[in-house]
Amino acid sequence: MADLAYTATAVLMTAFVLAVVGAVLRFRHWESYAPTDGAGLLDRLDALKSSPAVWGVTFLLLVFAFGGAAVVWVSGMQVPGAGMVGVAMAALGGVVIAGYLFVGVYSSARSRGRPAAWGVAEGAMLVGLAIVLAIAAKLVV
Repeated sequence: MADLAYTATAVLMTAFVLAVVGAVLRFRHWESYAPTDGAGLLDRLDALKSSPAVWGVTFLLLVFAFGGAAVVWVSGMQVPGAGMVGVAMAALGGVVIAGYLFVGVYSSARSRGRPAAWGVAEGAMLVGLAIVLAIAAKLVV
C-alpha cells in the first residue's frame, strides 16, 4: 500500500513540476506584454456573485461535503482514508472560515472605495492573523 502512495505522490509532483515549467515557458516573453481590458471576466464574475442560484448550489455542495464527511467519520465506515476524515473536516472548515473572513474584508474595503489591492492586503492580513491566533491557541492548549 505504501508503494501506491509513493507512486501517487510522485505522479502528483511530476504534474506540478510540468505545470510550473509550462507556465514559465508560456510567460517568458513578458516584456512584450500588453494589458487587455479584463472587464468581460469581471462582469461575468460579478454576475455569478450576484446570482442566488450560484449561492444556493455552493451552499448545498458545502452541506453535502460536510454532511457526508460527518457520516463517514461518525459511522466508522471502512473506506480508504477514513482515519483522516476528522482532519479533513477541520481543514475544510478552516478554509471556509478563512475564505469567509477574506471575502468579507475584501468586499468591505471595496465598498468603502478602496482599490482592490488594499482589499486583498487587508483580507490577507486578517487571514494571517487568524492563522497566527490558531497556532497560538494550539500551543497554549
